[in-house]
Amino acid sequence: MSRILANSQIKSKFLQNSNCLWKRVKSDSHSSKLAAAYNYKEVEDGRYRQWESQGHFSAHKTPSMDNSFSVLLPPPNVTGILHLGHALTCSIQDALIRWNRMNGKHVLWIPGLDHAGIATQTVVERHLAANKMGGRAELGREKFLDEAWKWKESKGDFIVEQIRNLGCSLDWGKQYFTLDKERSKAVVEAFIILFERGLIYRSESLVNWSCHLESAIADIEVDWLQLEEPQWIQVPGYSKKIKFGELTHVALPVENENTELVIATTRLETMLGDSAVAVNPKDARYSSFIGKFVKHPLRPGAKIPIISDDFVDPKFGTGVVKITPAHDGTDFEVGKRHGLEFLTVFSNEGKILPLGGSFDGLKRFDARKEVRKYLDSLGLIRGTSAVPNSKIPICSRSSDVIEIMLKPQWFINCKEMAVEAMKSVETGELVIDPPAFNKVWFSWLENIRDWCISRQLWWGHRIPAKRLSKRACEILKTDQVSVDQDKDVLDTWFSSALLPFASLGWPSSITKEYFPLSLMETGHDILFFWVARMVMLGKELTGELPFKKILLHGIICDSHGRKMSKSLGNVINPEDIIHGISLEDLTLRVKEGLVGSEQERKKGISAQKKAFPNGIPACGTDALRYTLCSHNAKVHYINFDVQECITNKHFCNKIWQATKYVLSNTSTKNAISAFELAEMQLSLMDRWILSRLSHTVDLMNAAFERENLHEACAAVKDFVYSNFCDIYIEASKMLLKDQNTHASCQQVLLHCVHTYLTLLAPFMPFLSEQLYQHAADDKKSIHANCYPSSAEWACFKNSDAEFKANLLIDTARAIRELKSMAKLSKQQTNVFIETAHPSLYSDNMSVLKMLGQCAELSVCSKIEPGAKTIKASLSSGTTVHVAGEVLLDFDDINRKIKKLRKEEENLVRTLSTSGFLEKAPKDVQESKRRKLQEIRLDIEKYCQQQRMDVQTA
Repeated sequence: MSRILANSQIKSKFLQNSNCLWKRVKSDSHSSKLAAAYNYKEVEDGRYRQWESQGHFSAHKTPSMDNSFSVLLPPPNVTGILHLGHALTCSIQDALIRWNRMNGKHVLWIPGLDHAGIATQTVVERHLAANKMGGRAELGREKFLDEAWKWKESKGDFIVEQIRNLGCSLDWGKQYFTLDKERSKAVVEAFIILFERGLIYRSESLVNWSCHLESAIADIEVDWLQLEEPQWIQVPGYSKKIKFGELTHVALPVENENTELVIATTRLETMLGDSAVAVNPKDARYSSFIGKFVKHPLRPGAKIPIISDDFVDPKFGTGVVKITPAHDGTDFEVGKRHGLEFLTVFSNEGKILPLGGSFDGLKRFDARKEVRKYLDSLGLIRGTSAVPNSKIPICSRSSDVIEIMLKPQWFINCKEMAVEAMKSVETGELVIDPPAFNKVWFSWLENIRDWCISRQLWWGHRIPAKRLSKRACEILKTDQVSVDQDKDVLDTWFSSALLPFASLGWPSSITKEYFPLSLMETGHDILFFWVARMVMLGKELTGELPFKKILLHGIICDSHGRKMSKSLGNVINPEDIIHGISLEDLTLRVKEGLVGSEQERKKGISAQKKAFPNGIPACGTDALRYTLCSHNAKVHYINFDVQECITNKHFCNKIWQATKYVLSNTSTKNAISAFELAEMQLSLMDRWILSRLSHTVDLMNAAFERENLHEACAAVKDFVYSNFCDIYIEASKMLLKDQNTHASCQQVLLHCVHTYLTLLAPFMPFLSEQLYQHAADDKKSIHANCYPSSAEWACFKNSDAEFKANLLIDTARAIRELKSMAKLSKQQTNVFIETAHPSLYSDNMSVLKMLGQCAELSVCSKIEPGAKTIKASLSSGTTVHVAGEVLLDFDDINRKIKKLRKEEENLVRTLSTSGFLEKAPKDVQESKRRKLQEIRLDIEKYCQQQRMDVQTA
């Protein structure tokens, strides 16, 4: 109930603050005049529906497969709402999609939703319980599935609107649901083909079993709880907590001898299924016992053999290990090697089966307590001890403690398919980026186990196999006998593994123009569970790889590198950032959304107050997308800081104000061609900014080609801030006043705006569109533009202009620094420049005054005697003199430099330590490298101040 309430509140907030995606687009929704400041609501309102109505996202068939680009969005589960991990995937993929589309590719981006068997069935059952609608067993299969479909319709529609709200340019005409008619047809066909090829079989084997769900679950749905010491844990179905992480030592009498062997176990209840005890054959303490028997204290009259096996660690516990083949992976293999009996202890719901005498019918952890009492009454308990660093398997869906159970299940033999998947990477036919994950790929596939594909659920694809009693046919002497379809459903990953081709029409046909997919982009945590299985089944069923490249991104963590969890109070939803959220609402969500103890709730609320004391301000979609893409997504973990979104919201406003300045200072929106611009009489600053823009175009295209989006984000931000706003706009204030430079400056301003908006479009689709509609007169969408190309901008590269302009910029910067040191205003500032390039300064005097913010400026080959000045020497041989007295505290500067040098030394030592480089997460290493760079820049700044001279001429 708590999770449902929390999700409904988010939905309510989303609907209140939404950018009117639910409403009809009004033709006059965008004002003809730019507002005073950037407002995300005004920018985003109705824009997405407009794009859709104009058909910008629809894929068109093309005869040339070389000119297509196809991607499948990993389908979100219909369990609730999107989280930041989804937003990261959407932002990365949409940026790549838009860039390829603007480069003339025929693009298909496929949307869909996943039925998410266990996850959805679990939340639907909670929903039914919370609304007192009865349990699954009371409703029956048909009615329960009706409720599940209602849930899907409600949540699915909401998730689709969330994706639209993120600006994702998906082809909604190709939308699928993994339980729809076409996907069901594909699942049945795939099952039959694999079965007929002998790859699918039914057998008894060990599985992860949730007694609470009464189903097998996948490895990815098992969380491992690390215990440093014994701990009491709340388990579903028990009113009191259960103690875990403790070894109980139990004596087992050796048959016909007056001695005993002592075992140590954390799971006393599984002793009912023991079929042997094992020792290491090299352990001299027990070599004389091998081949003998111990009495089984819980099964009266029973005895079990003492066997030897190399797997036993003589140093662990007592060196004697109980063997329970039906409830432990290692014991299962030992049991097969030694021909032991496989005894199942628990029923599906976790109760003791009829083999435990007085323990029959007890719930497993109640039985644990009773078994201990009984053994104690027999005088067989030999004490307890803690298990160091023990791990408890927890069901991520139900918080149940997982049991390893021997169950009849359906399996896929993956060995040969795994070999083919490995060959694809070895030969380079399939590329994994980052390549560090090649090692993980081979490790998983070399050690692959057969895949358990059956689940004991109702929500999912029913296994297309039917049972027929041969005995019934013999008795009735007919083959006209009714059959029962298997009640189990298929693992969700099975249907998801078919999506690269099932979403394109397989098995009826397949859209060859877009298959294989160009790229599979997803989180590295599902490289095996989903990506490897798509490759294996794709190759087996279609004869082709389902995609050519795998791009993996990291896991979103908070700004401190901690995984997001409700108990830490650091969970952030995309809507929290887009529309903002108060601390009160954040707290309410923790209270209602956290499944756990009151202590965990308090801990989460306290952490949230510390992290977001004033809540989260509204930042808009573009700021969120840009922030997500500005991180190196290829690292293992991505540290996300809300403050970065706030900073990038300011960046949005910077772009807004820069564009507004340009539009207010240009008499036309009609930018001439690049060729015509190159033929104009351009000033030095014109040539400089166009050259810097040319380099930015190069950097961004190269970054997109390598899918290093953070590099593209950094390049365009640096251009807008450092080159265009800080330098060229300031210079333009003088250039626009000069009749000789007015016309060219206007055209350069327009070209810069049109180009940087187009460069930004894949990251900030809403803002770039809104501003482009004001800045251009062609009235087409910016997303229909061609992306700026290196070839187009090559003619503007100008190293000579960059050298000269940089000399002016460095001079202006030195003037401002000297002014600051002397605490001079613009009116008080007199500058004298000694230089070997007097004409450069004379020709650009007005621009230099504007950039340096000085009133008087003189250029000379040597300074004349005069008043006191402070000076700065530039690397070009130019010296800047400012009239005035220095007001710096050199003792304080020396202290700061000494402190920074110490920090630099410590960081260099850390970064050169092999242990740190091998073990520290990549993002931590990057953070320390950035810190080192910042420290060195500060040192250089203070050292430069040290070099400032007080000169009396």
